Amino acid sequence: MKVSIYNSTHGPHAAFVCPLMKSIQVGCDANHYDYGMELGDNFGPNISSRNPYYCELTAMYWAWKNDRSSTHLGFMHYRRHLNFSQDRYPEDTWGCITYPQIDTGYEKQFGIEQGNIEALLEQYDLILPKAWDVRNAGSASNYEHYQKSNHLNIEDYDLAMELLAERYPEYVPYAERFNRSNLGYYTNIFVMKRAHFEAYAEWLFGFLSELELRISTSGYSTEEKRVIGHIAERLFNIYIYKLIEDNDLSFTELQRTFVLDVPKKTVIRGEAVDCYPFVICFDNNYAHSGGALIRSIIKHSSPEKNYQINVFCDGVSVINRVNLLSLCADVDNVSIRLVDTSSLFISSEMNTSEHFTAATYARLFIPTVFPDYKKIVFIDADMIVCDDVAKLYDIDLDGKKVGAVKDLVMEGFVKFNHPAPDSFKGHTSYTYLKDSLGMRDPDNYFQAGLLIMDIERIKSDMDCREMINLIYQRKYWYHDQDILNKIFEDQVKYIDLSWNVYHGNGNTDDFFPNLNLGSYCDFIEARKNMKIVHYAGDQKPWINPRVDYAQLYFDAVAETPWGLVYANPAMSGISGRLIQVEMDDVEALRKHVHYFYAEAGLNENRNKDEEFELLKQHVMLFFNEHSELNEKKLQQMLTAIFERVDNKKPIDQRQLLVLGRIKHEVFLSLKKLVLIFAPVGSKRFRFVHKVYRTARGNG
Repeated sequence: MKVSIYNSTHGPHAAFVCPLMKSIQVGCDANHYDYGMELGDNFGPNISSRNPYYCELTAMYWAWKNDRSSTHLGFMHYRRHLNFSQDRYPEDTWGCITYPQIDTGYEKQFGIEQGNIEALLEQYDLILPKAWDVRNAGSASNYEHYQKSNHLNIEDYDLAMELLAERYPEYVPYAERFNRSNLGYYTNIFVMKRAHFEAYAEWLFGFLSELELRISTSGYSTEEKRVIGHIAERLFNIYIYKLIEDNDLSFTELQRTFVLDVPKKTVIRGEAVDCYPFVICFDNNYAHSGGALIRSIIKHSSPEKNYQINVFCDGVSVINRVNLLSLCADVDNVSIRLVDTSSLFISSEMNTSEHFTAATYARLFIPTVFPDYKKIVFIDADMIVCDDVAKLYDIDLDGKKVGAVKDLVMEGFVKFNHPAPDSFKGHTSYTYLKDSLGMRDPDNYFQAGLLIMDIERIKSDMDCREMINLIYQRKYWYHDQDILNKIFEDQVKYIDLSWNVYHGNGNTDDFFPNLNLGSYCDFIEARKNMKIVHYAGDQKPWINPRVDYAQLYFDAVAETPWGLVYANPAMSGISGRLIQVEMDDVEALRKHVHYFYAEAGLNENRNKDEEFELLKQHVMLFFNEHSELNEKKLQQMLTAIFERVDNKKPIDQRQLLVLGRIKHEVFLSLKKLVLIFAPVGSKRFRFVHKVYRTARGNG
């Protein structure tokens, strides 16, 4: 007997000790994140992309097509399981036994143990959930329960019943019986022998493929779109009624459990086998830069080695996630895993400033996400690789916990008595490091944009917990980099500067020659033998295309899906500035206009077509990830609206409504763009402010 019980989950999920319980991540094609599950519903023959409509059925389909060896197959959820024990417990309104969380006590109490489950399957052909009485929810029958349920439309269920009558008239009596009954097997949970499961899956998915042609989800909310999954719950009852009656099958009904607290943090179990593991962190604004970095890693990789690139994504859009995964499509020795940082921390509670976003803190969670890894290398998203990064991993840390380069910028700040930011009033760089951060010797400060981490040593000393606790306690000048220096001051091995070469941030000739002679010579030597360039600071290539080594970024990004916009230094500089400028700082927006025109090689008095084309390129940069508008629709809308604004004609209220209802942050981007090209006080400017207020009023 080989039993496989698949537990469907969309996110982090507590692992079971029982070997029969297998976690499968569903909807992988929808969000592309990897939560460390042993299985995903998008490998092999699958319908993962249908998960928004099919719910946990995508796991069932996957098992049907890909599990060819199990003698018994079962399906449960990340927080709903069966009580396999002989004990019975009180149930809530929904017919479930509530329990705080999944732990060894949970498995033991509810008999989720191999021997126990196999013993039950020796006795019964089917294991079903205890039938739930819909009268507990105020409905007289299963049909009425569907009719009265929020986010369900009875018309869809009626279409299913019509199709059933046409295609499988022999099931109609059982459908009528179920619809009239007040009892039902809900939540798509069961365990059955392979032969019965295969017959059911073939019947169910054949039926649903035809039902798709009759049901429209246009205008449906996210909840309403789960219509196929909900209808399948009812179809299961209808099929089971007939299956049991026709075959005189033995079955038992078991209570369902409901876990109140589910894991919120991603944990990737297991070691990195036969590969070099790396981590990169960024938010949506840095997707193009992260993509350029990944492409440069691939370009300089060795064909004889395997590379695993783990990307911590903080709010990265779906289209950018797809683009990131496409970067390794043409190589066999590089894999990319996307990790959702929303499962790690709450961005709104992080201290951020200037160009530092919450994503910068993600590196502090590396040891907790990869607890079984021996070692891992972190690389900042604003870097470009010029050598094989596997060499970094192979560096011997000589018993230290981390490896990094000395921070020459901080060394200069200390030497020049540079003041700390206003929020650390009264502190110079030296006194901040010494007194506020608590470093024994400020000269030990390292640059954490490139970090080799000995996971085994870090996690064994509980440094992980301390790092995470420090995030929320107070503000830091250089945020997570300060935290890392505070904890690992005496546990760092300083590696060659060539692995983290500072691009200079536009003032290479002013700042670095004034360092100590030895440091300056090391800096020059590192630039001659550069292995990684770091665009640290606010003057990055896509902000200022004239900075040192900008061409390395442009060459790398040209080989990515972002190349069309960012590979052109002129357009990249314009787009980068738009990302940085504050929304309501109109003067800051306007002061760059002459620079924008000069960079793009355009005349300020260009004609209307040129103006619209340039505006459209910028608008599409921000809108390409939002499904509300496509390029053709946007072009038509802007053309029509601006024509009416310029000629003092009435605005189409439908178009105004569309602009007012698009996502708030998307509209802010549009507002920035129009402000650039519309003089303050002009008709276009006033119109944009009017729509902006509409958008803000709609939340």
